[in-house]
Amino acid sequence: MRSRRSWEGGGLGAGTGVVRRPLGPTSMRPDPAQKRLRAQSISRRQRIALTGACALLTQIGAGGSARGEDGPGASAVAGEEASPHSIAIAKDERWGASLSLGVDALAAGTRGDGARGGLRPYIDSEGWIGWTAAEPDARTPGLGLFSPSMLDARRGLIVRAGAAGLAAARSTGGARAFEWRAAESATLQLTPVVLEQRFSYQRPVEFTDRFWRSQRGVMSVGGRFALPGMFTVLPAKLNLMSLAVEADVLRYEEGTTRRDLGVEMVIVEFFDRSPERPVRAAIIDLNVAQQDAPFKRGEEGRTNLAALTIELDVLSLAGISLSRRLSLGARGGIGIAVPAHLYDATLPAEAPSSEEGEKDSVPSVMMPTIFGDLVYRSTALPFVPSWSSLDRVVAGERGPGAAIGAGTFSRLDPTGSAGDVGGQIAAEGRVAIAREIYAGGSGTVVLAERVVVSDLGVPEGAPRAGDMILMTRVAAQLEWELTRGVTQRASAFIERSDRDDPVGLGGAPSASLRPRWGATVSLAATVF
Repeated sequence: MRSRRSWEGGGLGAGTGVVRRPLGPTSMRPDPAQKRLRAQSISRRQRIALTGACALLTQIGAGGSARGEDGPGASAVAGEEASPHSIAIAKDERWGASLSLGVDALAAGTRGDGARGGLRPYIDSEGWIGWTAAEPDARTPGLGLFSPSMLDARRGLIVRAGAAGLAAARSTGGARAFEWRAAESATLQLTPVVLEQRFSYQRPVEFTDRFWRSQRGVMSVGGRFALPGMFTVLPAKLNLMSLAVEADVLRYEEGTTRRDLGVEMVIVEFFDRSPERPVRAAIIDLNVAQQDAPFKRGEEGRTNLAALTIELDVLSLAGISLSRRLSLGARGGIGIAVPAHLYDATLPAEAPSSEEGEKDSVPSVMMPTIFGDLVYRSTALPFVPSWSSLDRVVAGERGPGAAIGAGTFSRLDPTGSAGDVGGQIAAEGRVAIAREIYAGGSGTVVLAERVVVSDLGVPEGAPRAGDMILMTRVAAQLEWELTRGVTQRASAFIERSDRDDPVGLGGAPSASLRPRWGATVSLAATVF
C-alpha cells in the first residue's frame, strides 16, 4: 500500500546518537506480576511434531535470542555505552510523550526548472498510554489461540502526528509558492488485534515504494486491521497465520475519489524483541496491493484504473547475529507488478479487444526478488536501516552504526503504466565524531530496464520500453547538540530520479529523470 518507512523519509534521524526511544518502560522488561499466557497442554506426539516444524526458525533466531543474565537494558558487551540522549523522554511505566520541532533554511534546484530557496518549518510528535505486555510463560510448551506477542511490547493507544511546510521563492520569474504535507496515525494495539487509523496529505515517494505514484495534491484517509497471529507456539516465540487488511480513500485536487486496498499475510513468524538485538524471521510473507493509477483521458477527466503489485517473500530474515556487533538480513521470493491498462468500457473505438471485452493481453512484470544486507552497530543499541523489515516494528532506542545492502529492484513508474526491473545498492551510516557531534550519510543507486509499457503509454520525456534507467540519491548530514534538546544540522543531497516530493524537493513533478540538488541548515528542539 505504501512505503514501510515513516512519512518524513530522508533516511537520517534527528538529534544525537539515539534515533528513537520507546514511549514506555526503559527496558521493556515484562512485569512478573502481570498475568501470563496459559498455554493449552498437548500430547507428546503433538509436541514432537511442533518441535520438528519449528526447528528451522528456532535455530535461525538462536544467535539473536541468546542473552546473558543481565536485564534487557544492560549493555551486550562490557565497556559498551549507550548513547546519552534521545529525542523522546519516557514519562512513566504506562504512558509517554515526545514533541520535537524545527525549521530548515533550504536551497534546492532542478535542471530545467531553476533554483529555489525558502524556509521549511516542521513538527513531529508521538504519544502512548496503556501498558506493557508480559512475556508468555515459556516453561510449559503449548499452542495458544491468538498471539499476544509482537516486536512492539506496548499495548494501548499510540498516536503519531507530524507536519511540514515549505515557503519558497523560485529563481525563474520570482514566483512564490507554499507547499505543505501532514501525516497522522492512531493505533489501538491490543493483545489479539491491532487497529490503526491514518491520514496523510502529499506523502513523499520513497525509493522503497513499489509504485512511485505522486501524492501531490492527494489527501488519503484509511485504516488497517491486523491479527498478529492466529496461533502462537511456545516456547519457540512463533506466530502462525498473521493477517492484515488495509484500505485508503484518496481525494484528489480535482474532487475525484479513489480507493487503495491491500492484504498482508505471514504463515510463520519468529521474533525476539530484545532492545539490543531485535530479530525477525518469516516464512511465506505475502503482500498484495491494488492502487489507483493517476490516468486522465482528455476532457473525460479521470478514468478508474488501478495497478496491482504482489510481493511474496518465501524467506525473510532481519537482525540475525553474526557477531556481537554484526548482523545479517536477507529475503528472497517473487515479485509481480501489473501496470494499469484499459478495459472495454474505456477503450478507443479503434482499439482491438477480445471476445470477453478486455484487451488480448494484460502487461505484467514477474521477477525473482532477492535482497541482502549487513548491519554494524557501534554501541549496545541496534542500528536499523530504513529498508529493513524491523524499521516499522521496533519501538526501542536506536544507536549509531552502518549498513549496506544489495539486491534486485522493481517498480511501477509514476503513471502506473510502465514497469521497471533491475538491481540496486543501498548504504546508510551514522557515526560519532565527537561527544556531541554526529555525521551521517545515505546512498542509493538503481540500474533498471523499462521492460513493459501498457496500452496507456507514457508521457513525453519518460523512458520508453527497452530503455535503461539510472536513478541515484546521495545525502550527507552533520549534526551537533548545542545544548540538551537543541540540535543544529547541516545537510546536502544530490539526486537523479522522477520521484515526487513537494516539500522535500520543491518544484513541479517531472515525467523524465532529472538531476536535483539541495542543501539545508536546520535548527531543531526537543520540547519533551
